[in-house]
Amino acid sequence: MKKYADQKRRQWEFHIGDLVLVKLQPYRQHSVTLRKNQKLSLRYFGPFPVIERIGLVAYKLLLPPTTKIHSVFHVSQLKACKGDHTQPYIPLPFTDVEVQPIIQPTKILQERVILQGQQQIHQKLVQWQGLDDDQATWENTTLLQQAFPDFNLEDKVNLKGGGIVTMQERAKETIVN
Repeated sequence: MKKYADQKRRQWEFHIGDLVLVKLQPYRQHSVTLRKNQKLSLRYFGPFPVIERIGLVAYKLLLPPTTKIHSVFHVSQLKACKGDHTQPYIPLPFTDVEVQPIIQPTKILQERVILQGQQQIHQKLVQWQGLDDDQATWENTTLLQQAFPDFNLEDKVNLKGGGIVTMQERAKETIVN
């Protein structure tokens, strides 16, 4: 059994100066990138040169100074970069060491209530600072208040028409016609 399992395994080893790509999983690490569909975002960023080998399975990479993420990665999160190295690197997202987003919410676009089992969950569609409207994300209201306690949800609501008054006017129009 071990013989067949070992056939699929290989020893990963990079040398100092090798260019590698860094694997990030934004659908599991929600703070890495904020997109509508996390599964469609980039999985590998780079290439970045290897600076140092730490132990048997970790490597330190030379990351740009604008990125604020930890520069030591497990060998399973690295992939050898092959091909043309003259293309500019794909920048890493801006996050701090604790992998918390630096961006702030700017306004609430919509609200909704979803059911998870028998429980009602209140969610808000949040427009993030520096991102387009199509990159707004649905966030649980309680988690949003915990993550951003200074953000006033009531002041940032974007009200767009509709309501009881317009419904009554439509009802009158149908009766008249």
